Amino acid sequence: MGLAGDFTVIDDELMVVLLSVLNDSSESEDLRATAAISLGPILDHADMDGFDDPDHTPISENNFRKIQETLRRLHVDHALPKKMRRRILEASFRAPQAWHQDAVRAAYAQMMRMRMSSETE
Repeated sequence: MGLAGDFTVIDDELMVVLLSVLNDSSESEDLRATAAISLGPILDHADMDGFDDPDHTPISENNFRKIQETLRRLHVDHALPKKMRRRILEASFRAPQAWHQDAVRAAYAQMMRMRMSSETE
């Protein structure tokens, strides 16, 4: 199910729906992960083009920040399934932030620990 993988179909209203799905723990992991990934293209567009021309900006700067904050908050929630956290990180990378370096280091370290433990078994 493709929700909003093309930023040309997203606006503030759809962004609110996607964030609602992403934040709703009663929704399936797959749907929530898809909602996260669906936010990636608009993050990329807004990060690259900015907000100087409101006629060519599908979402407001405030909602851009809201997406970034939500993705960061959810990514650090280690109670979320790994797949969801991975998709959240993938989507958030479309608008780079300082916390990404630590998140990638932590994911890589975890992957290496898992690899080493499987080799010793």
